[in-house]
Amino acid sequence: MKEHYTHKQRFSLLLLFVFVTFCSRQGKTPLTKNSISESNTNPAEQIKIYGSVPDPFLDGQISQYVRRIFQDKNGNLWLGTNGDGVCRYDPAKGGLTYFTTTEGFGGHAVRGIVEDASGNIWFATDGGVCRYDGSRANYPCNNNSCKHNMQTEKGYNEHSKELAKSFINYTMKDGLGSDQVWSILIDRDGHVWCGTEGGAARFDEKNLPTGQAGFTSFPIPAADLKDYPNAYPAPKLINCIVQDNTGNIWFGSNGNGAYRYDGTTLTNISEKDGLCNNVVQCILEDRNGNFWFGSRFGGLSRYDPSTGGFTNF
Repeated sequence: MKEHYTHKQRFSLLLLFVFVTFCSRQGKTPLTKNSISESNTNPAEQIKIYGSVPDPFLDGQISQYVRRIFQDKNGNLWLGTNGDGVCRYDPAKGGLTYFTTTEGFGGHAVRGIVEDASGNIWFATDGGVCRYDGSRANYPCNNNSCKHNMQTEKGYNEHSKELAKSFINYTMKDGLGSDQVWSILIDRDGHVWCGTEGGAARFDEKNLPTGQAGFTSFPIPAADLKDYPNAYPAPKLINCIVQDNTGNIWFGSNGNGAYRYDGTTLTNISEKDGLCNNVVQCILEDRNGNFWFGSRFGGLSRYDPSTGGFTNF
């Protein structure tokens, strides 16, 4: 694969470098106005590109639609797109690696990215859940070079075959309620939770050696969307999953409000309790223990669990 950059590409890659540098320095060294000008190298000229580069990149874009950004414990920046798979930027080595279905990645659209304690990266995609083996994080490319000749079709095909070994893809046959996965969480005990268009599911790796499905369906009632004609037409969709400071798992549903699971009991919180809207897109627990719910059609709610009261904005 030839390394050729137009002026537009150089500028776009320089912007990416500045963004990644800023992210990597958060909490460490403040970024000053001289941080970039003091460098004697052009970062865009040092970036190596591997994988199935999407057409938008020819116009200087990583992808037309980047919907998720995640930084792993090694400092790599993962850019989840809405149709071009995922791209990994290694700021230490200056390399961009594209992972698409050609390289074994499970889907085209990336809706969530998390990392487990072993360094594996998990992706919620439109083709199921994809797990990337963290022990092979730089394989088969190391030190900005590949073992294969990426400028030949044979070398590129061999590269793709080896890269595909880094991925494990989980779909409905593995217990997911749907291959359309919209949310993902790793809880404090290391369990992977997924929200799909067919409900929630939890991954249990100990099931795999026994031949059982890796994911176990978690029953959350389907919504009646007749009151929400403009809602996404998936009554079992789980938009978001979070864990609070006491260990409870919260689910944002597509028409039934929010659910709290304490390990035994599933409790529903909805409009009848004061929630602003039953289509819950996102949930956050603040430092005071209050919960914030972002809805699709009713604005924002703040919930005080000590009083059970809501304040709607």
